[in-house]
Amino acid sequence: WSESGDVVYNTDGLSIAEGASLTIGSGRKIKLSSGANIAVYGTLKATGAAFTSSDGETKWGGIGFLNSGSSDSILENCTIEHAGNFWNNYGAIFCSQSSPVIKNCTINGSSNYGIYVNSGAFPSVSNNKITGHTYGIYIDNVSGGTYQGNIFSNNVYGIEINGSGGTYQNNIFSKNDY
Repeated sequence: WSESGDVVYNTDGLSIAEGASLTIGSGRKIKLSSGANIAVYGTLKATGAAFTSSDGETKWGGIGFLNSGSSDSILENCTIEHAGNFWNNYGAIFCSQSSPVIKNCTINGSSNYGIYVNSGAFPSVSNNKITGHTYGIYIDNVSGGTYQGNIFSNNVYGIEINGSGGTYQNNIFSKNDY
């Protein structure tokens, strides 16, 4: 998927095995069907790609970084939109026991959570635009990470931190309910 400019349709979702990697090049548009997830146990490196629903309306699942094997993953300058919820309501992007880098992305118009961080995950989340969710970022269950320079707008809650830590710097909150 490293060639640029092409549309890739995926109806069933995708799993990247531990030890495997997938690179998605700039300009690629990945269109996923209703409920389809990208489960990352290995490495996903996407720069300048767009992840969206196959019809522009129906919610696809989301992207999940699911263990320490996915900690070398990077989403950079990507658009993630119209995602439903990874697995059981875990957001457009779900981080569990992993530390991916998510930077300069637009995470837009998904259900409930833009990014859900859980179970000892420590992602680096910087300079993203996170809009149109119930929770822009939800951090739960002894997790943390670094969150800096993000813009949160038109969410119900910008960031919710539940029993977790982390570093939070220079984030901007605009037109969120709370």
